[in-house]
Amino acid sequence: MGRKKVLTDMHIARIQPARLLSRISPWIILLAWSCTGVGQARNDPNPLQIDRSIPAPDDLPQSRLVGPTAPPGPLTLEDVIRISLESNVEILVRQEDVIIADAQLQQVSSVFNPQIDATLDSNETRVNSALSTAPEDLFISESETSTYSLAVTKTFRSGISLTPSLEYDLSASNTDGLVPSNRGIWQLNITVPLLKGFGRIATAGKELAAQKNVEAVQFAYEHTLSEQLSLVVAAYWSYLSAARNLDILQRAEQRGELLLRQTEALIEANQLPAAEISKSQADLSARRADRSRGELSLFSARRNLGLLMGLSKETVTTLTEPSTPFTIVPPVDPTSLLDQSERYVDLALQQRRDLQAAAGQTKATEVLRKQAEALDKIQVDFTLGVGYSGYSPGRSFSAKPESFYRHLEGPSYEATFNIGWGWNRNLEKGTLRERLSREAQARYAEVQLEREIYSGVIRALENLRTASLTLEESNKAQLLFQKSLELEAQKLQLGQATIIDVINLQERLTQAELELTQAQLQYVNAIVELRFQTGTLLNLQEDMFQLNQDALTTLP
Repeated sequence: MGRKKVLTDMHIARIQPARLLSRISPWIILLAWSCTGVGQARNDPNPLQIDRSIPAPDDLPQSRLVGPTAPPGPLTLEDVIRISLESNVEILVRQEDVIIADAQLQQVSSVFNPQIDATLDSNETRVNSALSTAPEDLFISESETSTYSLAVTKTFRSGISLTPSLEYDLSASNTDGLVPSNRGIWQLNITVPLLKGFGRIATAGKELAAQKNVEAVQFAYEHTLSEQLSLVVAAYWSYLSAARNLDILQRAEQRGELLLRQTEALIEANQLPAAEISKSQADLSARRADRSRGELSLFSARRNLGLLMGLSKETVTTLTEPSTPFTIVPPVDPTSLLDQSERYVDLALQQRRDLQAAAGQTKATEVLRKQAEALDKIQVDFTLGVGYSGYSPGRSFSAKPESFYRHLEGPSYEATFNIGWGWNRNLEKGTLRERLSREAQARYAEVQLEREIYSGVIRALENLRTASLTLEESNKAQLLFQKSLELEAQKLQLGQATIIDVINLQERLTQAELELTQAQLQYVNAIVELRFQTGTLLNLQEDMFQLNQDALTTLP
């Protein structure tokens, strides 16, 4: 699959004029922050295309077992998604599930393939015989018999089976005074089950269930695809957030170093007592410890992303720095989200592939239950056979085929009723009980999944509402603390503030910057989570899925 652009341009949210003045101020603040690294969306005419079909089974590629290496250069979200589609272990396992389900369907369908049976049997015997005790009456008795047969049995999905057959018999002896005889027999047998085994459900129930299972497993694979991509995208945003946090902590450490130098200068100028130096030194040590913890967090986020991508064990922790910024679209009106919950729940119930998979499994168990009911009967089969036989004398080669159309006799008929039943039919009754319970289990699972989808959508909406409010306030707080710290530093130079005042504001600014990054992470993840919960992360177009910027930045 060729590399295609994943991220697209921002779709500017329309704000009603009555709300414009009340909402424009915080977004001027957001715009100021965006200029320092928060990405803006762009219209993407080439969304990422994901083939819905499963590749044909082949020898297991060694590259899939080892995993790819980390891509060189700055790591984009597009690179992460592309590699994950090829190497994510959970996606690969679910692909094999689809192949297995299709192979199982192929196996159960094989009973309806024509079955060819051929027999080649030739016997020639020579024994000593005598007409009397005189040596001259001793002779060799020779006899020859040959049987060649060919039969084709075709079982139809109604339960009826059809068996046309040909049989050739040769009989020759030097003791009966007859010329060698060649007989050709045409036969057609039809077997009709009258009770047990009659009908499509009884005969082809396993095939119908396997077909439903193939569809269900395909839906389950598509759900896994959406689920893993949502996890990969979230892991990338977490990796970006960890990198941002480390940058914030490094800048906080630099501010601590600057404050220490300023404190030393003020002490030398007799503007501060010498005891104030310990406060700056303690603050710098604390910031260095925070930076070390930030480095560990970045390592953990890099490792988690590498594992989800399916990278080789040697490169799982060697990913380069993330380069795709947070793509922030102005949040929707948070007060209106929960009012639209019914629409989003209905959308999820229509779109979620795991629910369609569960429905498919329920249909498969229902078919197997109906088959068990159809087979819980006495076996009564009726077989009707009709045939002709021909005769041709002699040993010439032409006599063999002539035996099928010369001196025809017949038709001959054969009618058979076959009746059979098991004692108490424990096998049939036990199978029916098992399949009734399995159908009940499938229905319970489907109902429970509907409940989980409902609660998942409501939770995603609540997360998005909270993230929207948090992001707006975090932007305000970060800029206000930045301004306050600048003013407090000026007051320290004038002797109107203490070192503790500056340290406290530095700490508050660092915390505000970290909270802003966390708010951005929470917001972009909330959008992706809502898309996943409603089944709209991937857009199905014919036999291809599309993943574009809308799925990562806007509401479904």
